[in-house]
Amino acid sequence: MSAATLQRASGLNNNTHRIDRDQIRCARQWATAGVKAVDPGMQGDGVPVFKHSDGRWQKVGEGSALECTPFGIPPEIGEQVGCRDH
Repeated sequence: MSAATLQRASGLNNNTHRIDRDQIRCARQWATAGVKAVDPGMQGDGVPVFKHSDGRWQKVGEGSALECTPFGIPPEIGEQVGCRDH
């Protein structure tokens, strides 16, 4: 999976926010990615969460302190994709 693929799945406006290819983390059918704002003043701390199903990547949510369980991510792969249950 590429940054361009996740960009399309994210629904983010490519003119304002882009998936950071260096911050993509994935395991099994799950992925998270950092987002870079074109204008640093628009930079947030949210991380989109993606799931591969039906042959494509789909955004299933986002957050700044990701917990695995609400997204259905198995806790045993949480560290690999950047989530954890508290």
